[in-house]
Amino acid sequence: MKKDKLKRFNVKNIEPKGWLLDQLQTQMNGLSGHLHEFWPDIQRSGWIGGDKESWERVPYWLDGYVPLAFLLNDKKAIKVAEFYIDSIIARQQEDGWIAPISQERSKYDVWGIFIMLKALLGYAEINNNAKCYEAIYKALKALDKHIDKYPLFDWAKFRWFECYIPIFAIYEKKKEQWLLDLAKKLHDQGFDYWNYYQTDFPKDCVKQGEWRFDTHIVNNLMAVKAYGLYYKLVGDKKNLRIANNMIKTLVRYHGAVTGAINGDECFAGLNPNHGSELCSIVELMYSLEVLTQIDGSNKYQEHLERLCFNALPSATTHDMWAHQYVNQVNAPFIKKDENVIWTTNGPETNLYGLEPHFGCCTANMHQGWPKFVESIALYNKKELCIYSYVPVSMKNRTIELEINSFYPFKKEANIRIKVQKDYRLKLLIPVWAESFLVNGKKQEKDKHGFYVMELKQGETSLKIEFISKPTWIKRKSGVSLLDGPLVYALKVEQERQRINVDDPLKSEPHADYEFINKSDFNYGVVSDDIKEEQHDVDVDKSPFVSEQPNKSIYVKVEKVGYKIQGNIAFLNSRVIDQKIEEKEFIPIGINKLHMGELPRIKK
Repeated sequence: MKKDKLKRFNVKNIEPKGWLLDQLQTQMNGLSGHLHEFWPDIQRSGWIGGDKESWERVPYWLDGYVPLAFLLNDKKAIKVAEFYIDSIIARQQEDGWIAPISQERSKYDVWGIFIMLKALLGYAEINNNAKCYEAIYKALKALDKHIDKYPLFDWAKFRWFECYIPIFAIYEKKKEQWLLDLAKKLHDQGFDYWNYYQTDFPKDCVKQGEWRFDTHIVNNLMAVKAYGLYYKLVGDKKNLRIANNMIKTLVRYHGAVTGAINGDECFAGLNPNHGSELCSIVELMYSLEVLTQIDGSNKYQEHLERLCFNALPSATTHDMWAHQYVNQVNAPFIKKDENVIWTTNGPETNLYGLEPHFGCCTANMHQGWPKFVESIALYNKKELCIYSYVPVSMKNRTIELEINSFYPFKKEANIRIKVQKDYRLKLLIPVWAESFLVNGKKQEKDKHGFYVMELKQGETSLKIEFISKPTWIKRKSGVSLLDGPLVYALKVEQERQRINVDDPLKSEPHADYEFINKSDFNYGVVSDDIKEEQHDVDVDKSPFVSEQPNKSIYVKVEKVGYKIQGNIAFLNSRVIDQKIEEKEFIPIGINKLHMGELPRIKK
């Protein structure tokens, strides 16, 4: 079995700082830190002996809640995590079967087991917990026997590769061949994504109402890492190329400017009015993080940051007590409406709430920010690689790393590194950077996209600055404005309005909300010329939480025609008012109502 090129720092030894700490604390103070107190599928889950859901929801939640609790060193949250982990392990059956099912084993979709073992592994790795590792080992033994008799079906068939993560971790400890044989068996019973991408992959929005496992957006974005993981098993590098080709195909036919892949809930093409399921956003982030750890390349970071700094914060309210099921690049209003254009979703799909449309995202959204923090810097015996420049400190036995910044809102960072032995430092240079300075001097990146320098034993301090300017990029329906990794969108004045007030689960603060627009949204871009305006903000506060951008960009626009269908507005390039106006654009993750892709007005 191939080993990952790079390792993560232990979550216990990672300390978020500045605006990033504010973002994580807000997450813990919102749904992530409180679901277990009131949401039945977590509070009374079958996994802890309750009478509610006993499949994917507690595993999903733990997969994000556990690293979040330890990143914040939140003693109360850590106790909650320990209670859930101990309760789950205590209920494991004598033969290793771990799922708390109420029906025949033959009818149980073992996808729930895959994700639970991944969540248990996260806890085990943080604490080097022998009891947890042993529970995973026994559960894999039971799974190995089970799928001989009852092969994979439904969700497990399309998510076979997720189980590779606990399998490989246990193999590193036990070195038992049956574990690798189990991995091969899962591949052989699972869905063949690569053949599908070469033959039946849909290159446009799927037919409305036609739901299928193979066009399901979350299945496909989980599968982005499938062949990277399979490469670890078989050692053939063609599988890494397959992973990269899958990403390129997804972006080409269904990609959004935010880095998300349109799917609501199946593939939805390039239309900015269609959306991306929140589950798919966090799962694509995780897939890109896994691939980076496997091969150490620069291929995935721009995409990852685009997701993290745009799609992810856009899909939650500033206090993270409510989220969307589907997030849109163009969202001029957010409301419940029966006249939908979604591929298979219902009238509440783009509401912000506790569980709009369906509760899977309520359970699964929590991994996005914590796992991104884990991926900021990676290392091996010889190298320390920094992939993002958000404020954080990390350490292990031989490395102490500290990054102080307001990145990505300012494109610079101060970095301090103390090492106990010599290392090679690799700083990823973003694709959007026209040039960069290290300690005030212009430098060049290597052919792999890194600035490389030797770190001698002792302490090194450096400042890195990225030079770039806001840029317009062409999209299917018009143009979008990027400033570094941030997507800037037309700010639509908004008013939040509570709905579903009689639902006892949806009392404040975990209520359901529509956002009503209070300003015009139907504009086309007249000129590439822009005006930037800086604002004084507290750099220790997340702009996604404070709703205060450090910079606004003013764009020349004219009003254009549009057509409304349900909660969607289709813009055209026909000018209806030739008065040129300057309108404010801010990062798309801040305002819930926004237009991130506007038509270009040809003069």
